[in-house]
Amino acid sequence: MVCEIITFSQESLLTHLQSSGMTKEQSLAFIKNVTFHRKARDLFDAPLIKTSTGFAVLYDILKGSVISRAVASNILSRKGEFKPKGEGLENEVKELFISHGIEAVGYKRKYPEPEGEYQYDVLALWDGKLFVLECKNRWLCEGRPVAIYNFLKQTREDARQVTRLVGGLELHPEMVHAAFGREVKYDEIIPCVVAGLPYAMPDQLDGVFFTDKSILTRFFSDRYFGVEYTDRPKEDQHVIYDQWETNKPLVSDFIRTLRNPIQVALTNGTLDSRSVEFPVGRSIHLKSSYIYTKQLDLDAYQDLINSL
Repeated sequence: MVCEIITFSQESLLTHLQSSGMTKEQSLAFIKNVTFHRKARDLFDAPLIKTSTGFAVLYDILKGSVISRAVASNILSRKGEFKPKGEGLENEVKELFISHGIEAVGYKRKYPEPEGEYQYDVLALWDGKLFVLECKNRWLCEGRPVAIYNFLKQTREDARQVTRLVGGLELHPEMVHAAFGREVKYDEIIPCVVAGLPYAMPDQLDGVFFTDKSILTRFFSDRYFGVEYTDRPKEDQHVIYDQWETNKPLVSDFIRTLRNPIQVALTNGTLDSRSVEFPVGRSIHLKSSYIYTKQLDLDAYQDLINSL
């Protein structure tokens, strides 16, 4: 296999970046951040290779690159966060509940150390249930083993964070009254992590539900999951799942969705694994398994729904 190597000097690279609108300082910072270094995982998000005369880059790396993913990966590898987006997600989740007649507020209070500050993205009060919703707007790990490990590690840290917030409400119930501006009653606190991108899981992790904005939006927007036909009115859709027990969503329906999201169940139902074996030498034989997506027809989807 032959891969073309493109080389250029730092001066020519600086000239090009500045002609695109960057200042010299911004150009130098950009070059530094996208240059491969000892702690970089691979060339995916750090494709520049420093040479004695300037820089080099592999053409195939650039050709197959998805710029948005590479940029996000580079930022996240440096522990960067998209704070404005996080605040935007909090407001969207809060407004989603409010628009359906459910009280929802954000709240923050600081206590003397070592207790510290409690910051609640969204507190939603619905028929005696108090939902503690922690919003996380992170990039997904996309299947790389190291990224998966770090993502799951952060997921458990998110669960611990929400558990601490619940503990704060149990220790200081006056925070709930202050948040809603009156004395409120509830019989259960339900902790949730809400992702901005599609990421949810069935049941709970360390006592915490994990859901995402798309699942919340879909829950409130339409009662049924079904198949719609382009040549028929929407009312004639083939219904395969009913999210609500009545004509409007109940808190029990919402908890059931958190516990077993139908989107996750449908996705899992289309996944299967397969093993492949092949020789790589006279005495070496490799066996590998991979996950693939299988096609389901309407009857198979209905059987899957009925088994839930």
